[in-house]
Amino acid sequence: MTSTPLVTAIIATYNRAYIVGEAIESVLQQTYSHLELIVIDDGSTDETQETLKAYGDRIRVIRQPNAGPAAARNTGIRASRGTYISFVDSDDVWRPSFIEKGVELLETCEFEIGGVFCDLELISNGRFVPSMLQTYPKFWQVFGSLCKDGHEVNDGKEVLFPQQLIYTCLLEEMPVKLQAVTLRASAVHKVGRFLDSWRSGEDWEYFLRFARHYGFAYVNSPLVTQRIQSDSTLARYKTVDAQNLMGRFIKEKKSLTRPDDFCAVRRSIAYHANELGWQYGEQGHPGKSCWTYMRGFLESGELRLFTRSAAALLPPILRRTLKKFRKGMA
Repeated sequence: MTSTPLVTAIIATYNRAYIVGEAIESVLQQTYSHLELIVIDDGSTDETQETLKAYGDRIRVIRQPNAGPAAARNTGIRASRGTYISFVDSDDVWRPSFIEKGVELLETCEFEIGGVFCDLELISNGRFVPSMLQTYPKFWQVFGSLCKDGHEVNDGKEVLFPQQLIYTCLLEEMPVKLQAVTLRASAVHKVGRFLDSWRSGEDWEYFLRFARHYGFAYVNSPLVTQRIQSDSTLARYKTVDAQNLMGRFIKEKKSLTRPDDFCAVRRSIAYHANELGWQYGEQGHPGKSCWTYMRGFLESGELRLFTRSAAALLPPILRRTLKKFRKGMA
């Protein structure tokens, strides 16, 4: 590298005084030193401000009325000065070499890529997953194919994902995690902002748009630890998340022309319709459950959704009896 580009790290936080310091420390302990850390306090009402003040001028703090994580990240992007931009959630942590590895690939890659992402380890409800991306079958299949086809770098530790392939993966799975990516600022400004109104799933929607324009490099090593807390947006907005994503993929389906993309998005629609239909049923909304299953069937052609749309209107005791019967037949 002929110069040392500035990297902007953005943390959006809300009422996370008890844990945000660990995320901040993981940024400040990076082996790559030419970075700025912007923390967006999204209207916290706990001791977050006191926690942030302890870091003095080592971080830039922007406080705003509560508007959600997407809006907070957009605030951080507008305030950023870096050539590259990374995000870390307030309950997650980076390993010390995370930024250094991303910048190295972005500066030296022979192909035009919009960003670099890596594997993660996951901690959730006492469960530990050492490699999160190995649990995504579509992504892992494509990764293996790319290694065989000569797209690997550094003995397979890094792999180049062309734009079309990562886009197809994102139609079905979410391997590009927000807290595990370093992006070119120029690409971020071209793609545009996160959708402010989305409280969950906004990262998947964003990277789907991003992958319409750019490919990625992938680092096959867990340089990030994702920790899902009981107060996380993933836990609090499961139904809204499924609603948003199902609608987004139905919209995306209308513009697709490649058979691989079409098949991938149909599987994604079926998955989210099944999740959302089940959630509505558990919440005591049989009509919404029935319509969600039916819409999923019409958009994906998945026959099991058709049968579930009919079952959603049955009395609860009969649904439970049928479920027990199916388990007994399995």
